[in-house]
Amino acid sequence: MSLYLKNKFNLLIVTPHGPSGANLTHSFLDGNSRIISFPLYFQYPEWKNKFLTIEFINNFIDEYLNIFDADFDRFLKKKFTNKKNLNINKKIFTRQNFIDIILRNFKEKIDHLIDRKQFVELLHISFANLIGQDISKIKYILMHLHNYEAGHFDAICDYPNLKYIAMFRDPRETMLSHKLRGSKKFGIVFPKISKMHFYKGFKKLDRQYDDLLKIYKLIEDKSNLLIIDLNKFHILAYKGLQKLSFWLNIEHEMSINESTFLNIPWNGNAVDNKPISAFDISRSKYKWPVMMSFEDSFLVEFYLFDKFIKFGYKVDKKNFFNILKKIRLPTFSDIYFYMYFTSEINKKSPNLDFKNLILRKISSFLLILKFIYLSIFFYIKIRIDFLILFFKKADTNYINNFLA
Repeated sequence: MSLYLKNKFNLLIVTPHGPSGANLTHSFLDGNSRIISFPLYFQYPEWKNKFLTIEFINNFIDEYLNIFDADFDRFLKKKFTNKKNLNINKKIFTRQNFIDIILRNFKEKIDHLIDRKQFVELLHISFANLIGQDISKIKYILMHLHNYEAGHFDAICDYPNLKYIAMFRDPRETMLSHKLRGSKKFGIVFPKISKMHFYKGFKKLDRQYDDLLKIYKLIEDKSNLLIIDLNKFHILAYKGLQKLSFWLNIEHEMSINESTFLNIPWNGNAVDNKPISAFDISRSKYKWPVMMSFEDSFLVEFYLFDKFIKFGYKVDKKNFFNILKKIRLPTFSDIYFYMYFTSEINKKSPNLDFKNLILRKISSFLLILKFIYLSIFFYIKIRIDFLILFFKKADTNYINNFLA
């Protein structure tokens, strides 16, 4: 417990904006002696204070820390798909071992009120003990918050001087990757849903950019935000990692040059499924000019024009007549098929289990009506959003916080 009181930890957040290499960056920072992190996505607690009980710890583990007991085998298979025999002691990663460490080091906290910042630090210190990391050296708690529902704004309240790594790519490159992942996921039905899938993808990306700008306003020291463009990161390579160490104000240990989780070499999770070890100069080249259709690139450039300007990506301004002539919005059938093939409504509805044939037909008919209603709603909404863009003013204040 004395080490816990002695050390003051800062928070380091890594967050992707679309498919942009957050796992890769996390893997480089994983083995550094000055950084502790779970090799998973994390969820920063929303609550402010809780009574620390064994039941509460167990519930948090069940929901967010899927790395103990049987979950550890699943973690290894998912994270290291190309590894068969991993030289690691699985017996260490048990829930009981983890909880025993918490009870041993923080017994005076059990059954007492604890704030979420203390809870976060308690979890990470205990995990450091579990994997044998020297707590006295730790400067940062690294959290891979994979989306903006993962507690970013609560985290910045508790750590106003946190360090924030935003993983980026050119929006066109991001959306190309999104489309390739969609094609792989949905298979033969993808051509019927591709337009709406693409539209929802860049709308989500736009919201992520907006959330990042909110975070940027809240960060007291603006230099504590670092944007890493994945394509440029592959060019900078190990020089980029040296600059990353300098930005974090930590020693540049050789471990940061290795892509690992739990000190196990990691081969990446790129959309093409080709294993990589760290950097690959071929991945620095833009694919969108060759692989993305003109209609798709036009749509992204028009809808995200203000973000292209804000983050310094090159884009030509579109004139009004060009937009009306070349824009391709999702049609009613695009929306309907997307709703039908991706919605969980028809999969989970208990009404479809009726034994009576008439009732099954009625429930199916009502379900179709629901899809039609929602399709009409989104058809109108998409076109209203499109018209609003003509009155939107672009913020020309460029954010120059890129790793370069």
